[in-house]
Amino acid sequence: MLWWIMAQTLRCPSIGAAFLSLGLGLVVACRPAPQPAAPKSPEAPPKPAALPMPAPPINRASLLSEVTRAMSAAATGEDDTAAQRELSGKRFELRIRFGCAGPESRITGSALGWTFDSARRVLRVRAVPTISAQEPAIASMMPEHVEAVQGFWIPRPWILGAACPAAETLSEAPADTKNPAETPPVVSAARVGIAQFFTEQDARTRRRDGRAYEATKTLPANSEPRASGFDLVLSGRLRAISNRVIHCAGATPDRPPDCVVSADIDRVRVETPGTSEILADWRSG
Repeated sequence: MLWWIMAQTLRCPSIGAAFLSLGLGLVVACRPAPQPAAPKSPEAPPKPAALPMPAPPINRASLLSEVTRAMSAAATGEDDTAAQRELSGKRFELRIRFGCAGPESRITGSALGWTFDSARRVLRVRAVPTISAQEPAIASMMPEHVEAVQGFWIPRPWILGAACPAAETLSEAPADTKNPAETPPVVSAARVGIAQFFTEQDARTRRRDGRAYEATKTLPANSEPRASGFDLVLSGRLRAISNRVIHCAGATPDRPPDCVVSADIDRVRVETPGTSEILADWRSG
């Protein structure tokens, strides 16, 4: 067929061109039609970037550990300003167990205590700030621009968790009367506290000026207060004063210094241990 078309093209170009176009059309027509492209599967939407979780507040054990480091630095004359600066602004939650010996006869018996009137079913709790600027040890820690201080000395700061001690009193080691030189010296425990240092720029409405945190609650007939006492919970942010969060003073070669943590305390509450039941709640700021 092809040789015949070529021969006709030589004899009559117009006829040959027609046959050539027809042949090319047949060739093109014989080609398979292009198949439509397979539909693309929908792409999964991109996963949203995970938001960073906020760091949990510093708890009692971690805060007391930082105090121990600051106490060591104060006793040895080490400059720990850089470490102190990193603590400023971090959130904290400090639990202080009180009332381990049970209810008191009157609510004003101690700074941290509680009473229970079984006949009227009335429970009263009271927490009086125990740190003030009038105390000589605190006055020695106060920078010049601080006008007032209020806070709490922490009972039994050597206990890392909020708990009652196994025994209310511990017997002292007996003295060696035969060789007094071998008798270990009695070292008083360091005091550890947490307080707000108020400057003239701070709002005076946040100062309690020695006023106690007090609350009253009537318990139902089938409810009794726990013998394990209550938790005073202080929370807020650590706050550097004069580039330091933890201020220590009074160190001697045979006695550790007293230390106070500077903090902006924006919430104070009283809880029943182990249940997180809030008996009283005070907020500021």
